[in-house]
Amino acid sequence: MSLPPQFQFSQTNLQDYADCPRRFELRHIQRLHYPSIESEPQLEREAHAKRGDAFHRLLHQYFSGVSSEKISASATDPDLSRWWNHFLRAKLPFLPEKAHYPEITLSVPIEGVRLIAKYDLIAQAKTGEFWVMDWKTQRKATPRDILQHRLQTVVYPYVLARAGASLADGEKIAPEKIHMGYWYAETGTLEAFHYDSAQFAHAETTLTRMIADIKKRTHFELTSNTRHCGFCTYRSLCGRGEPAQGLDDEDVVLDLDEQFDLDWETL
Repeated sequence: MSLPPQFQFSQTNLQDYADCPRRFELRHIQRLHYPSIESEPQLEREAHAKRGDAFHRLLHQYFSGVSSEKISASATDPDLSRWWNHFLRAKLPFLPEKAHYPEITLSVPIEGVRLIAKYDLIAQAKTGEFWVMDWKTQRKATPRDILQHRLQTVVYPYVLARAGASLADGEKIAPEKIHMGYWYAETGTLEAFHYDSAQFAHAETTLTRMIADIKKRTHFELTSNTRHCGFCTYRSLCGRGEPAQGLDDEDVVLDLDEQFDLDWETL
């Protein structure tokens, strides 16, 4: 089965492929609607996801020039207000800044297709360093060792290194000047990863091989790691069970920001 015309790769669909090739096929090639709810209780999950989306809009407004006083007045939801106050007290690593670019998309060619990255924020410090910032509103922080190997951590700095010249006065951004930061609104803490040329080269090899493998596939098998099935909306279709896992299930870290973004990508 071939990829849809003008198909673009992203950290989202590549992560789906890494988690389960069959999920990638069902979602991004066949574009099937969700036959099962993603998690329980569904109303709680949806409410949290909508607050997360609202928080992203607040920060977009802030970095687009809307005053913090005006934003504070609009953040009436208790969770949203708490996250916003955590942000106001945060000591962001790119300050003092030279420039910032909220909600920006960059893309690069790879294996005859486009690889895109949709950033919450790219900020340039006065030192010349660039920070890729991603806002997280999930209840539990993703463990660093897992986060380090997520495709978002691989794709975002890589695309910036290749396509970021327009943000740096036409000069290519050296990998050593790039940092990836995940900021957790629930705790007001930052998880930072510093980039370098070795990571860039490894990312290029990894992404090239992964995309080439996807393009030549005719069969997409189910994952052998059934922990990925608990939150997958296709689990009943694949015979991996109907009941969904809950938001507070032990040893489970659900990235609601990413999950909410995934929903919108399919619309």
